[in-house]
Amino acid sequence: MSIERIALSDVAELRLFYLKQMRDVPFCYGVTESEFVARTRVSEKEEPFADLRDETILVSRDRSGIDAYSHFAVREPECSGEPTGVIRFLTHQPGARAAGERVLAGTEDVLRSLGVRSVTAFPHTTSYRFYHLGFGLLSDRLAHVLGLAQLRGYTINNGEVFFEWSDAAAPDVAAPESGVETVVAFEDGRGALPDIHVHAVKDGVEIGECWSASVGKFSDDESVHATFFTEWLGVAEDYRGRGWGAYLLARTVREMRQVGYRDALISTNVRNHRAIVFYSNFGYRAVDTCYAFEKSLS
Repeated sequence: MSIERIALSDVAELRLFYLKQMRDVPFCYGVTESEFVARTRVSEKEEPFADLRDETILVSRDRSGIDAYSHFAVREPECSGEPTGVIRFLTHQPGARAAGERVLAGTEDVLRSLGVRSVTAFPHTTSYRFYHLGFGLLSDRLAHVLGLAQLRGYTINNGEVFFEWSDAAAPDVAAPESGVETVVAFEDGRGALPDIHVHAVKDGVEIGECWSASVGKFSDDESVHATFFTEWLGVAEDYRGRGWGAYLLARTVREMRQVGYRDALISTNVRNHRAIVFYSNFGYRAVDTCYAFEKSLS
């Protein structure tokens, strides 16, 4: 077993290993070599990665090929403070625990040598666009990685529950009160079908909104372009509890069906119990939970 650094220009060799590990993980679709290369490298320092430096990839190999890899960098503070480590992605072949441990230990050693005393792992801010709807959090379907991280002293600092609704068909929900205008705006996005913004306006003031995008925003795989992901649903505090959330979401699902979408996705923070109950009763089915982590290296 050997561990080595690979050049950022050689990330293409990771693609097949990545796809094999993601085979049973929800919302991790096929990715072409060109997209994998373009969306994993941040050496050009484009937003939102402009504060990253020393981007590094460690790879473990056995006789049959790659069995683990870690992709990480150092994040400079915006103002004052110490730099932090960021593990953008890490995975290992199930059963290859030793490889995963060696890669993770090697990651921490490199970060320490760069003056880092704390690290975050799988944060949303440095995600691969094509991994799990761009969230970047570690899916519980990768239980071997999830368990390894916690055995190594990483603690969960954030989590998200993901839901899906196959062949979504929302009821015709009436607006909770009169005198409110519903505005539906379709916008071109990365997918074959348009994105949508549905919002409710009363006396010129927005009281609630629902943003949804084609899953084509996160994958070039044409087979997923008939699925949409609701990225945001919010209602002004004074109007909560009146049914506006259900109305805006139902209107979104119906409008999206009319332009050709079939399946719906949505997510919420693991601590948002009200939303979890709401989505579960609305027609969505929880399919997995994802996490971000942190650890002190000092």
